[in-house]
Amino acid sequence: MFPQSLSPWLNERTLRDQSNLALNSSSTYAFAITMKRLLINLDDFGMCPSINAAIHHLLSQGIIQSASLMAVGVYFEEAVRMLKDLSLKQIGVHLSLTSEYIKLPTAPLTGLPSLQNRNGFFPQECPTRKDNLGLSEIQKELEAQIERVINEGFRISRLDGHMFFYEEATYGNQDLLRIVSSLAAKLGVRYRNTPLSTTYFIWDGYSDTHSRHLYYRELLKNEPFDMAELILHPAVGLNGLESFTTEGERRVADYSFFSSLDFRSLVRAKEIEVTP
Repeated sequence: MFPQSLSPWLNERTLRDQSNLALNSSSTYAFAITMKRLLINLDDFGMCPSINAAIHHLLSQGIIQSASLMAVGVYFEEAVRMLKDLSLKQIGVHLSLTSEYIKLPTAPLTGLPSLQNRNGFFPQECPTRKDNLGLSEIQKELEAQIERVINEGFRISRLDGHMFFYEEATYGNQDLLRIVSSLAAKLGVRYRNTPLSTTYFIWDGYSDTHSRHLYYRELLKNEPFDMAELILHPAVGLNGLESFTTEGERRVADYSFFSSLDFRSLVRAKEIEVTP
């Protein structure tokens, strides 16, 4: 699902370098450091029912307060109903230009030809600097995704990218990063920018439940983070996931750990403030 070059890079880099800013922002924030502060974000809201149910439950528990909605997700409407059920007024937007799962394809809202394959869906791979990009069409699509979320009555809290598509360090494309940073500035919100932040994310090297739970437990117990971001991709169970991916155990492991008493106990014991 995620590029081979990104997942290990994020994991290794962030665990040894705690000196960077936590989340790039179009605004300036001042705060007093009183305890560990960690933004836990739930990605892919709107992708499928199992993912939606997991994010809905984790948000309903009240500890994790941040999630990103996929405006192009096949189950976007279901996710919107869940958010309104929780009476949440703001949500992040999980901007997308890719459709990695052949059996669960997503399509651009604008229908612009340069953004879709011959079947009318997004391509599977993220664009690189070698691609002939129609930047104006990309901006129109990303604006349409943001507008779809706003039109549902939500305030936008942040922007991030599906499969890290605008990450310059991975794909070598400054243009996409500039578009996203410009959109964030117009909205007055933060956007994920991993080279300038302390970001925790695991995927390829932690495919089973035990290794993922161990990683999260040790991270919460031992890391001296402040204003870092932890990226999760939860799902309540393999039912439904198995129809389009073999990577479901990782998602279920994320959900089972962060919905557990173990997680809640660690947050209290280590005095971690989970921020929105």
